[in-house]
Amino acid sequence: EYRMSQSDWYDEHLAWTPEYEEHGVAIPPSATAVAVPEGWLGADDIEARFPEGTNDATKQLAVGLISRTITDVQEATDLIRHEQEGADPCVMIRLRKKGSSTSSTEGIIYPLLSLVIDNKSDHTIPTVQAQTHDNYRGCPVALPLWPDGLEEGMITAVIDGGADLTGGSRLSWGIPRYQHPDIPSEWPHTF
Repeated sequence: EYRMSQSDWYDEHLAWTPEYEEHGVAIPPSATAVAVPEGWLGADDIEARFPEGTNDATKQLAVGLISRTITDVQEATDLIRHEQEGADPCVMIRLRKKGSSTSSTEGIIYPLLSLVIDNKSDHTIPTVQAQTHDNYRGCPVALPLWPDGLEEGMITAVIDGGADLTGGSRLSWGIPRYQHPDIPSEWPHTF
């Protein structure tokens, strides 16, 4: 019986990470004001970095959804369903503080869908973080909130457009690797 070694499992499931563009796309200020707690970053303090080769429609969709500057569900749908080069709703985005110098393989990665969802805790619990040059774990980000009724429509547009509901990985984000059911329990608890 073949049993995959720990290093083979890692190579197959975790090691491949696409290269990300070195220059990020600045997140513009939103028309919706949000109180940024002390020690947090606002959306206009961060930039989004995309995998190399990401098309302009994907960047436009992502930046518009993160900043909440896309104010019409049809606009999001049109960007995704464009005949020539539609936006990719499965894009995995790295966020970092503007001016941070991180390599193309560093940064906190989020599936686009997760960045469309409002933080319902009034930013008392961080749900999004951005990489900073001096803090590997990242700094909490207070994204603006959607105007009434728009959040559900944007989530639906991204899901209907084909967003990966598993977050783009066989691993669940935030669950330590040794607890994941795909990893045999007899392996050591560290990689």
